[in-house]
Amino acid sequence: MDTLGDHCLSCTKHSKKAMSNTIRNSQYMCMRALERYTGLVYDKHGVLFEPSGMSKRHPNRYPADWGMHLHRFHADKYVPSKHLHAAADVTVIGPPTLAPRSTNQTSRNLGQHQAAEVEKWRGSTTKTCTGDQLITDLLRNNVVLLPMTVGPFGEPGPVHQRTFFGDRPALAPPYSYGTKPTPTLLAMANEAQANDAPHSALPRADKAWVATHGRKKWFGHTYRDTTPSQWACNNMGTATCRALAKHILGALHRCNQHGVVSSKPPSRIDGALTYGHTSSLSHASAHVSRMEEILCATHELGAQASSSQNEDTQCSGTTSATHSPTL
Repeated sequence: MDTLGDHCLSCTKHSKKAMSNTIRNSQYMCMRALERYTGLVYDKHGVLFEPSGMSKRHPNRYPADWGMHLHRFHADKYVPSKHLHAAADVTVIGPPTLAPRSTNQTSRNLGQHQAAEVEKWRGSTTKTCTGDQLITDLLRNNVVLLPMTVGPFGEPGPVHQRTFFGDRPALAPPYSYGTKPTPTLLAMANEAQANDAPHSALPRADKAWVATHGRKKWFGHTYRDTTPSQWACNNMGTATCRALAKHILGALHRCNQHGVVSSKPPSRIDGALTYGHTSSLSHASAHVSRMEEILCATHELGAQASSSQNEDTQCSGTTSATHSPTL
């Protein structure tokens, strides 16, 4: 554990499965709640949780954390799309490296997202099949693979941002596929970035909600959730923050239990000090208490948001009763 907590987000000995599952669950629940407004699927059964059968030749492989049976005309109401299914795979990347100039740091961060996306399009090799065979079968079944990369600060990657918001980051560099990219890798990358790939889920939901319910009806229960995009961003953002905080807390608790072995300095700050065996416990305890305060504050904000509407209603009723004329 280093001073900034960077190492625990890329350490192979500290599993990121629980953090990834929390983010996956939030994305799945939001897409399930918005399915009738996005126009990407036919009905509520079109959004799937860890779907099986995406690869017919390799049914034991699960390339998606959540997926969609796409509407035939989800991209254009006059032209049918060749994509029948979408497989979304959530990945939390590690901290970025330090750029020589601060103006280039955003581009380098996005490049790290793109490198993780390319690894997903390359596929993973197991005992049953190679990554190239899996991607080939997905392409044959008209399945587009969408890597949902999440950065260490909760920021979405290019494909993740395009799927939910409809645009790519302005400073994203060109993709680098290595010296010898396979044809299946390039084909899946092109399919995921094509015009008929699933995109703009939240703007589509906002447009459909306003068309059917108007601008005065709230989608959620408070004034902060008036549109589907606000509701989805609040839920996915809170889940992502909690997942990252719990992951760092878990690493700090493990350090307390095992005496804290200091790691290399953070790559973002040159010459940063690391924890030693004598002062590590006090520093870790301070970080643990701070993260617990953040989690408690998150709970309090959720409780205040749920009760704000009731308070506003009571206040409005009291005001109208006070200023009403007496007969």
